[in-house]
Amino acid sequence: MPSNNSACGLDLGSNTFSFTELRQKEDSIEIVHDTSLAVRLSQGLTKGGKLNTAAVTRGLIALKKISEKYNTRKKPIRAVSTAVLRMAANPDSFVWETPYEN
Repeated sequence: MPSNNSACGLDLGSNTFSFTELRQKEDSIEIVHDTSLAVRLSQGLTKGGKLNTAAVTRGLIALKKISEKYNTRKKPIRAVSTAVLRMAANPDSFVWETPYEN
């Protein structure tokens, strides 16, 4: 865990974005926040196809909601994505627009 005793994770899934914040206590780890938002980023995507503009917009809105609700800008955070961004011909349409540039 980082020196402030907390860490955040963001799972950018094909259908759901999940955010978890953990805090280390003396002898345990506490779940501070754990939430998921339906995004459907993979809506209509076929291998080598482009991400749907509406799906990208939903994803960006979800990230903004998470950022505002849980004040993630000043927290250590790691994000991972599932196959949806590996399959897409235009993953940069989503990745480079995200507000998570920590």
